[in-house]
Amino acid sequence: MVGTGENINFWTDNWLGEPLADLLQIDPIVHTNFARLLSYVIVDGGWNISTEVREAPGVAARLCSIVLPRVHLPDLVVWSHYVDGKLSIS
Repeated sequence: MVGTGENINFWTDNWLGEPLADLLQIDPIVHTNFARLLSYVIVDGGWNISTEVREAPGVAARLCSIVLPRVHLPDLVVWSHYVDGKLSIS
């Protein structure tokens, strides 16, 4: 879950339901060197993402589905296969 974006890799973490590098079909050999944090593109509570990335197929709708917090909240890792987002070994 996106909070400040300070612990989320913009290109390779699954903050859009799928890593952005995969959505844009960027070769893994290239994107393994991408190190930009998501916090870099969150400005004044909104997205500051280039038009080329924002308008790529499948990206715009996913961006609209992410609610950015109005207050400083940490990023949160959740398991998408569980209703409560917590992994249980039981």
